[in-house]
Amino acid sequence: MIRALQVTDLATLARVSVNWAPGFTALTGETGAGKSLLIDAIGLAMGGRADATMIRTGAHRATVVLEVEVGPALAETLRGMGFSPDEDTLILQREVTREGRSQARVNGQPCTAGQLKQIGRLLVDLHGQHDHQALLDPLGPVQFLDDWIGEPAHQAREAVAEAFAHWEAARDRLRHQQRNERERAQRVDLLRFQVQEIDDAALTVGEHERIETLYRRLQHAQRIAESIQGALGQLADDEVNAQTSMASAKSALESAAQLDDTLTEPLAMLEESQTALREATRLLYAYSRDLDTDPASLEQAQERRDLIRNLHRKYGETDEAVLAYRDAAAQELLNIENAEADETRLRAAEAEARTALDQQAAALTSIRTEAAPRFATRVQEQLHELGLDRTQFIVRVEPVAISPTGADIVQFDFTANAGEEPRPSPRSPVVANSPASCWPSRSPVPVAPGCRPWSSTKLTPA
Repeated sequence: MIRALQVTDLATLARVSVNWAPGFTALTGETGAGKSLLIDAIGLAMGGRADATMIRTGAHRATVVLEVEVGPALAETLRGMGFSPDEDTLILQREVTREGRSQARVNGQPCTAGQLKQIGRLLVDLHGQHDHQALLDPLGPVQFLDDWIGEPAHQAREAVAEAFAHWEAARDRLRHQQRNERERAQRVDLLRFQVQEIDDAALTVGEHERIETLYRRLQHAQRIAESIQGALGQLADDEVNAQTSMASAKSALESAAQLDDTLTEPLAMLEESQTALREATRLLYAYSRDLDTDPASLEQAQERRDLIRNLHRKYGETDEAVLAYRDAAAQELLNIENAEADETRLRAAEAEARTALDQQAAALTSIRTEAAPRFATRVQEQLHELGLDRTQFIVRVEPVAISPTGADIVQFDFTANAGEEPRPSPRSPVVANSPASCWPSRSPVPVAPGCRPWSSTKLTPA
């Protein structure tokens, strides 16, 4: 039940505090005294629409604080939503500023207006010809029936909510995996191509430098051959060449060294030079013999050079970088293939979670279906006690898409007139004094102790 309401700077109300006592409370007063504003304040505290025009003239903000007593069952529901009542008390606070900003709190904890509205529906039922009514909320009859059943329904409903959250998480993980399937397939094709391209190239570390050297040699092979032939002619092939001149010089110096020991050192140097000259000549002959001047070899070297340069352009500036890219691509490919195996696992997990959810929902449906006739009988008895002897009240449990509240929707079929078939409770009470407006003015719905503290407030002009 509502314990207290504090209103500050709302419309014409500067500061008002109202304390509610257990039982029936009637608010009376002259027209314009503010009775409706108090109800508007309760609606604002329960997440109703906030507007800067609601603020009293001259004030910067309007504030509403609603203190409500809650029972154990409702407290457990609130804790499941992330809000913990202080013992048996819940305080809803709403503040609206002149700038149009709205702040909502539950027991001092910030929350959204939507959360406040959701909590408000569990706490208070405002009733009037055009006010929101729990019976008009599609979930209202479900809540009525579950509260009347009590602990068995609450426990089964909590099990369904937990199973639904588990299934929803498993479904979201699977959808995320499937959502990226096209991108993953494209990535697999690219990675496979890249790994295959590098593997087919059979690149080795240092090959880039070697192929560049080979390419330059083959590109200028003719000029190199001509230069070597000229050098060999000067060294050994010509009639007058370096080797014969070196031999003559050495022979002359040997004769002189026999006469003067100081010439021994120059003679030794000359002998070393002669040896170096012979080795250089040998190497040049070997180079000339092995020098490849075939245009086909040049074409082959150019193709290899272009291939390696293309790999460097695409995958890295060095041979090491290209090979490292290849290893990373192969590892990513392996990870994606493992992820495809994960999809099979996620699909199985989602199916298992859905099976568990269906089982919990079926158990809740069974509880509701068994209790529905007894609930209808009890309501019918109370309607007769009110003198409504011709009324008929039927409770239907119908299947709907599964949700955290189960796989059922509860429908109340009602008629107050003899000879008429019971019809579903109206969804939109737009006609004055219609059954939708009159139905809960004295609620005949029996509620189990400790469950939702429904309040019925009737305003009567003075």
